[in-house]
Amino acid sequence: MLYNNTARAFISGEQPLNLVFGSVARWNKERYSGVDYRIKKRKMSSAHQIIMVCLDQLVGSEHQYRKFKELFNFGAAEQELKGIESPANYKGYGVLRLFKCLLLQFMEDLSDRELERYLSDSVAAKWFCDFDLTEATPDYSVFSRIRSKIGTNLLSKIFTIFR
Repeated sequence: MLYNNTARAFISGEQPLNLVFGSVARWNKERYSGVDYRIKKRKMSSAHQIIMVCLDQLVGSEHQYRKFKELFNFGAAEQELKGIESPANYKGYGVLRLFKCLLLQFMEDLSDRELERYLSDSVAAKWFCDFDLTEATPDYSVFSRIRSKIGTNLLSKIFTIFR
């Protein structure tokens, strides 16, 4: 009786998978082998699911980073930062994206190593700094190099533009 009720509940989707596994141990081998295929099939189908997502949709419309990005004109900052851009371009990240990383570091009061972890974990931080969802983010050593490359004079000039 346990076999029939549990299998029927599992197949119809009424019972979660973990409850089915708990009661599977009580079945004898011949009954277990008949349901084992269904359990594997259902488990595998959800494990290989592909979902299309847009990073822009993952950041809420009221998120503070979205408001900050709308408030400031990063085009003007980009013009100022073009002067320090080099062919190496800091491993392909681009000076503007690294500048946005430094802004995040200031807003969130993070160390270089904390910023590295924050960028790799936070979807909103990746969106703000224009990284793709699966794109590798800079390591901590890049932030100190770009900070010294930008310098205090250029930072002051950019913040004057933001005002």
